[in-house]
Amino acid sequence: MFSLPFPIRHFLTSSNLTLRSVLIFLRVTHSYRNLLTSFTSYPYITVPSSFIHNIYKYLGPPMAPLGLDPLATRPYREIYVGNIPPVSDVSTLLDFLNEALIAINGTSMPGNPCLKGWISSDSHYAFIELRTMEEASNCMQLTGLNCMGYNIRVNRPKTYTPEMLALAPSPTVPTLDPSLLAMGLKALKNAREQIVAASDILATEKAKAMTDRLCIIDIPSETQDSDLKSAIEAIGQVKYIHFINDDPSKRVCLFEYQHIEQQKIALEQLPANHKVIMAIDAVTQGIINPSYIRQQLEKCEIMRPEVPTRVLWLSNLVSKEELDDDAEYFDIIDDVRTECEDYGQVIRLELPRVPKGLTEEEMKTVDTSSVGCAFVLFTTIDGCTKARKILGGRRFGPRIVDAHYFSELYFLTGRLGNPIPNLEREHSSLYNPKIVTDPNSAADILRELEEKQKA
Repeated sequence: MFSLPFPIRHFLTSSNLTLRSVLIFLRVTHSYRNLLTSFTSYPYITVPSSFIHNIYKYLGPPMAPLGLDPLATRPYREIYVGNIPPVSDVSTLLDFLNEALIAINGTSMPGNPCLKGWISSDSHYAFIELRTMEEASNCMQLTGLNCMGYNIRVNRPKTYTPEMLALAPSPTVPTLDPSLLAMGLKALKNAREQIVAASDILATEKAKAMTDRLCIIDIPSETQDSDLKSAIEAIGQVKYIHFINDDPSKRVCLFEYQHIEQQKIALEQLPANHKVIMAIDAVTQGIINPSYIRQQLEKCEIMRPEVPTRVLWLSNLVSKEELDDDAEYFDIIDDVRTECEDYGQVIRLELPRVPKGLTEEEMKTVDTSSVGCAFVLFTTIDGCTKARKILGGRRFGPRIVDAHYFSELYFLTGRLGNPIPNLEREHSSLYNPKIVTDPNSAADILRELEEKQKA
């Protein structure tokens, strides 16, 4: 005879349970794996493989904690990436996504977040596996990012169930403005500091990053920010500090140290001259108004919405090669115009292409940044808005089109190179009616705005 390990033997003998209850208990507590190991570890005891197979078949494999078992978390760590450029090597796509996630501060640990991937045979989509569930969630914020002229679509695989969605962590990266994503990876890298700041504010709004922060309140009006900052830094290395001086009578300073030990010292020493509380308490007590956090998000450039105009910019529309043939070029113009006229009257349409007959030296001076895009001037902003809503994300041949508002001033003055979505009110006839009443003055208006900006 043999004896079972004590914890299991005690459970079996002290409880009046059915066999099914016992087996379920063993599965949930991981004990049946140990039980089988115990069986096979005794001399002269042979456990048939069919017996083990039947237990696995009846109960399934031993349960593992979701956050610790890589196999269990894999479905949560996989993402779908559509509308990818025609690349045959998956490493190219992995490198791009790695750089993008690092640029938006979307990684949860050092190193590359993408582990491996698979590209479909037609090179239209891919599946990518990330290191962590959080990094997979952050990837969702990259949808619309320009990758080699293609605005990729990032989503969960079709196998992703509502139950899985409930368990997946929320992104730690804020929703990025489509205009920033449309400008590609370089723009993301240039905006990294703003993205990190916006992520920080977002975390504050969710009260995640506030738990380790302190808050000095009721700061006297005569106290200078620089003096207070020096007092805070005298205790230890500061990770974050921000002054809220919107209301002089209710000045507040938020700060956080690199090490939690320094926070404890600050709570003991700073109250000698200042009123210090936990930042999360300041939010709870209404000292830091949640509307302030939203205002900070609105001030962040990467969160700025596009300003509506009468000009629709359609990117990722056609390839350079499709525009070389004259007949096809004019067919595309007719197709785009016909499609757009379903939503409003079209005044003018521009479809930039590379001029023919240029020498190699002349080609070096040609701006091809807007080749493959279409710019459509509507009579009204309403028509442009309807077209943007419907055409954005539509398939034009093998491509998925992105639609944005474009500066009316740039369009009227022929500045179509290096296009970006319109974020300026002065470039829209909605806020600057003179653009409509006197379109010939567009160059003068633009020059005045640029001179004002320089000043």
